[in-house]
Amino acid sequence: MKKIISILLTFLVTFSIVTLRAQDLNDFTRLEAKGDIPKDFLTRSSEKIKTDQEANDDENLDKKFFESTRYAIDELLLSGQILFNEELSNYLNKVAKYTLRGEKDLIDQLRFYVLKSTDVNAYSTDQGIIFFTTGLLAQLENEAQLAYIIAHEASHFILKHVREGYVEGKEIRTGTGKYERTDNKSVISQMSKFQKENELAADQKGIEIYLKTEYGIDEIFTSFEMLLYSYLPFNELKFDTAFFNTDIFKIPGVFFPDTTNAVSLDIDYDDEDHSHPNIQTRIDGAIEVLGDDKSKGDLKYKISETDFIRVRNLARFEGLNLLLSQREYVKTLYTIFLLKKEFPNNRFLDLCSVKALYGLAKYKNANRYNEVTEKPKNIEGESFILHFFFNKIKQEALNVLAYRHAYDMSFKYRADKTFALYEKEMKKELAFNSEIKLSALKDVSYSSLSEEQKEPELIFDIDDSIAKVELSGLSKYEKIR
Repeated sequence: MKKIISILLTFLVTFSIVTLRAQDLNDFTRLEAKGDIPKDFLTRSSEKIKTDQEANDDENLDKKFFESTRYAIDELLLSGQILFNEELSNYLNKVAKYTLRGEKDLIDQLRFYVLKSTDVNAYSTDQGIIFFTTGLLAQLENEAQLAYIIAHEASHFILKHVREGYVEGKEIRTGTGKYERTDNKSVISQMSKFQKENELAADQKGIEIYLKTEYGIDEIFTSFEMLLYSYLPFNELKFDTAFFNTDIFKIPGVFFPDTTNAVSLDIDYDDEDHSHPNIQTRIDGAIEVLGDDKSKGDLKYKISETDFIRVRNLARFEGLNLLLSQREYVKTLYTIFLLKKEFPNNRFLDLCSVKALYGLAKYKNANRYNEVTEKPKNIEGESFILHFFFNKIKQEALNVLAYRHAYDMSFKYRADKTFALYEKEMKKELAFNSEIKLSALKDVSYSSLSEEQKEPELIFDIDDSIAKVELSGLSKYEKIR
């Protein structure tokens, strides 16, 4: 009997864990660190400075180097924005362990953490701590791209680029070495050149490490492409102008533009004052390192495609929290639009959309709308449509849209007090800040009103290349190409 009960309990626990895992995105709140706190977080900065300075054998590195770097990194570690011992960092460490398995003892010197940030970046320190942002994880197409970036960042550590950079900076500040009697403009140019050379060196070493894996060579180049277009949302889909519509609330499509600002396709841009070489230079450098070697692997996934997709989704969901905290409400709504394709009835996405519209209405009513919106002319790609719409929308219309959406969501989630609170607050905004005149209302059907507002019919077939691209299932970068 005890054995049967034990088996039953094991089944129930396992089933509940699987169920919770499957429902996690629907009940998503925020990403949090878990488990035992790593030593990096518990060791005092003063102790790190003393230990590392005593072990230092480079006479060019002074006490100020260890003080500035240790305090700066510890401030980040203790910011509450670093993840460890949870799904994202655990998966990151698994991919790192495989990618770097050919580098003797290196993996034992490195620690990988995830930083909650919308920036698309990774940072290597001389202490062996490497940070990957959620913004970067949200943009990746596959595990192989992650592996290459791991190899690249590990190469910065191997080649001691942080330490070299400090020494270079000290020579600039003191006007010594090659910077003696150098004017400011030349100093900036020289420092930029030095940084770009380090990036190319990390690319070269990173490729050498990457080639020891079974990942495909092509993903090195798609990694560069991903970084080039990382300022865009994680996908490029034409915004559905009926996105906010319901059976009894509709926004005519004529309020949205038909065209977008094209995405810049320049990969050989001027990088004179940049810290990184342009993408064309990095591609050329990679081709030179690779030569004619085509004997390596062709995998996009080695650890787990399922885990990769889940980690990427978690990073994208966390990105909404970050966008809302940064008051980037229109970007939030476009990201929700993209995620709704896969998660159409997700509570967290619905709540974020209510918060974003509420935020826009509040700032519009406070005459501070320019603080939370961007000029459409500065927006490339498909999200331009949404930025244009919210740039042109009038105060009364925005209040109606925000309240209607809050009301609909509070009705959809009738037992949820959070949605009810936003509906109540938005009702106040609508009542106090909107002058809706009854004479402005029309007793006509939506279809007849749409006919009045419809633009002249186009004389050409709209089955154009954009429609074909959207139906083809191509990636964001393939669409751009």
